[in-house]
Order: sequence, then structure tokens, then C-alpha cells
Amino acid sequence: MVDLSYLLISVLIMSGVTFATRLVPFVFFARHRPGPRFRTLQSRLPGTMLVILLAYSLKDTPWADMKTTLITLGSLLLVILLHRWRRNALVSIFVPTLVYMGLGYYLV
Repeated sequence: MVDLSYLLISVLIMSGVTFATRLVPFVFFARHRPGPRFRTLQSRLPGTMLVILLAYSLKDTPWADMKTTLITLGSLLLVILLHRWRRNALVSIFVPTLVYMGLGYYLV
């Protein structure tokens, strides 16, 4: 059995490290202007993350099953349309994921 104080200290340390890593960019960029490489990264990162998620999610798709293929391709089309329309990575990731999970649960 794990000691409760050990768990509490661990959670506090992890919370502090997470908070610090979130805080450092704001403190740093309050004094410095981001350079052109950072601005390029900032503009390209959401699309890059979507491509990585796409490749990961499609690698194990059973393409022989027509229902799964249609659900997958429909969700993929929804990702593309939402991202082109809203330019919001969270919307482009979460809405199609919910649609995919819902359709997969009810149709397959």
C-alpha cells in the first residue's frame, strides 16, 4: 500500500512542474518578441498536429469493412472542413472525434 503523504507530495511536485512549464513561455515572451521561426512554428503547428493524428488514427483502420471505412472517411472529411472553416485546432480535433466515436458506437 502506498503512503498517502507520498502520493500528495508527488502530485504537488508534478503540478508545480506542469504550472512552471506553462508559465515560462508567458514570462519569456513578455520581455522578448518572438522571432520569425517561432511565428512560423506557431502558424504551422496546428496543421502538423492534425496530420500526425490523422496518420496515427488511420494506420489500423480495417478498410475491408465498409461501415468503418465510411465512418472514418466521413470523420476525416469533417476534420478538413472544420479546420478550413474555423481554423481552430480544438474544434477540428474534438468535434470529429466525438462524431467518429458516436457513429462507431451506434453503427458498428
